[in-house]
Amino acid sequence: MNSFVLMSSRAREGDFDLVLRTHDLSGTDYSRFLRLSEAQARAIAGPHTGIFFLYDQKFAGDEVESQPLKIERVPDREPGTRAWQVRIGDELVMGTREDGAVVPRRLEDYYVAELERHATVSFEPGQPDWHLRHVESVEDEVKSLKDRVVEAIEKARKARADWVASRAAEPAEAPNP
Repeated sequence: MNSFVLMSSRAREGDFDLVLRTHDLSGTDYSRFLRLSEAQARAIAGPHTGIFFLYDQKFAGDEVESQPLKIERVPDREPGTRAWQVRIGDELVMGTREDGAVVPRRLEDYYVAELERHATVSFEPGQPDWHLRHVESVEDEVKSLKDRVVEAIEKARKARADWVASRAAEPAEAPNP
């Protein structure tokens, strides 16, 4: 059985992780997939999304304006990159990369499908077209394979050129008497 819950983030004090909780006879597992600020977490927690805080009961009874959790396609997505981004209300959920750049957080198809199944989310402009996403994934794979072919051809050309150069540098063999 799967559900989404909010847990205090171990990565950054004051932040919360939206996690997919999977529990069955073998135990409970948590897969973090989105880090949120406290304000964002409080805005989506509640019956309007079906997402609640797991352990942090300190917010119980606090009045916070509920905001919808929205999933939208990434405009002008680069091939091979994640296709979804998240808004809480009208605010795009952002994250900080290792190089310090602040960028929109992106979601994998798997988590979007899980959110669609186990939480109340809205999709902009409407329900996701999973058939189109499959086609895009195949196109991404084709592009990746083409890029690898070009690299392999260049590597083979260089290896051939190195071999020819090494053969040319060897002394010519004396004719057999």
